[in-house]
Amino acid sequence: MYFSIKHIGITLSLVIFYIYISLGHELGIFGYLTDNDKKIYLVNSLSINSFESIDSNISEIYDIYLTINNSSSCSINSLHSKENSEVNISKMDNELSSSKNMVLKNNNVNENVLNKARKSLEKLNNTEEKVRTNLNDTFRNKNKEFIEKKRMSLNYIANKTFNKNDKGKINKNKKMIHKNIKKAHSLFIEIIIIYPLFILLTIILAVAYFHVDNNEEKSIIQSKNGQWFYTCSLEKPDLAYNALELMILVIILIKGKYVIMCNCIFKCTLYIIYSSIIVIVLGPVANQGNDPKKYFIIKKYKKCIVHNSFTCGCILEETEENLEPLIKKYIIFYKFCSTFFIINHGKLKYINMKSKLSITKNDT
Repeated sequence: MYFSIKHIGITLSLVIFYIYISLGHELGIFGYLTDNDKKIYLVNSLSINSFESIDSNISEIYDIYLTINNSSSCSINSLHSKENSEVNISKMDNELSSSKNMVLKNNNVNENVLNKARKSLEKLNNTEEKVRTNLNDTFRNKNKEFIEKKRMSLNYIANKTFNKNDKGKINKNKKMIHKNIKKAHSLFIEIIIIYPLFILLTIILAVAYFHVDNNEEKSIIQSKNGQWFYTCSLEKPDLAYNALELMILVIILIKGKYVIMCNCIFKCTLYIIYSSIIVIVLGPVANQGNDPKKYFIIKKYKKCIVHNSFTCGCILEETEENLEPLIKKYIIFYKFCSTFFIINHGKLKYINMKSKLSITKNDT
């Protein structure tokens, strides 16, 4: 039972760590955050419009082309009408000039007729000036309006053309985002399938070892110091599970080297990376959790044979005395000195300084 609960719990923690690191690896943004980043751009567009809105309304470009063509045709027609008007005025001018010359050459023409001709000529000249001025103003205004519309249309087309040229790049970025999303999705599918199988395998393994290899004679052995120890038949599987957990930690650390330089990630991923580094550096203590010698330093030496002393400066030999009882008592002493509250007969009791110092009086 202890074997199953231990490794199922540890593996569950590592799986949660792995999920956070993997999501940060796939969905995080490497380096500095910019508005032009493909993921930021697509995520922002997703919150307002769908991804398809990026390349929609392409037919608007053709409408702009038709508008420009129609505007160009209107402008050309206006130019032609102006030229026709100028030709007509020139013809009228020539006819009036020829009439004037004919009148001046004819000596039998009445003076009143000549005056009327002069007035008519002046009116025609004034009319000609007004027509020319109105035509110039009208054409100038229409031409200015046409140029402004054309400039705006060309800018619109230029922007659309730029977006069209970048369409391949956008599609490439979309494929990359889709790849990241698929990996994140498949990650959860794999965990949902694999982790329950892992739990089932662990329980079956523990039950099988308990029923098949449950021999007390093989489980109890004697050490060199004469002490008897109980050895569990699951030591080898436990070592394999420890190796698997260490491998998961290494994978987390490898991905974490990339994630630690990313934006748009959860803060806990950084703490996961740091804790993974600490665990890997310190190393797992496989099958040694109940041996205080592995985590508590205590050394006892024999006296120097030559000088019968501990302080002579000679290299001393460590004693073969069993120090485990002393280690356990010293650990209890640590616990006693660092405890402030205890529960005694269902009541919370405070341990003051006087109570801690009283243990020395009992030994004297």
